[in-house]
Amino acid sequence: MYDLVIKGGLLIDPYQGIMEKMDVAISDGKVSALEPHISASEGRHLFDASGQIVTPGLIDLHTHVCHGITYLSVDPEASCLPRGSTTVVDAGTIGELLFEGFRRFIIDASRSRIY
Repeated sequence: MYDLVIKGGLLIDPYQGIMEKMDVAISDGKVSALEPHISASEGRHLFDASGQIVTPGLIDLHTHVCHGITYLSVDPEASCLPRGSTTVVDAGTIGELLFEGFRRFIIDASRSRIY
C-alpha cells in the first residue's frame, strides 16, 4: 500500500521525457510508481490532480525569503512549497552581519531548501 496516490494529473518530467496524464504513487516520501492508472484503493491518501500539472519540485533562482528580518522578503513557508518550489536561492536579501539569524530562524526552519 502506498502512502499517497496522486491521480489524474498531467505529469511533466523533463528529465524522464514524460508529458502525459499519469498517476503517481508516493511511499516514504519518494515516488514509488508512475502508471497510467493506479487504483485509489492502493493508497492511504488520495489527491485528485485532475486538470492540474504534476511535476518534480521546481527551483526558484531569485528569491528574497528573509521574512521577519527584513521587509523586502516573503515567507518561504507560505510562498515556496505551496507554489511548487522545493529549492530556492535567496538573492542576497541580507549581508554577513545578519546571516547567522537568517540561517537559524529562516533557513534551518524552512521545509524548502534555501541557498
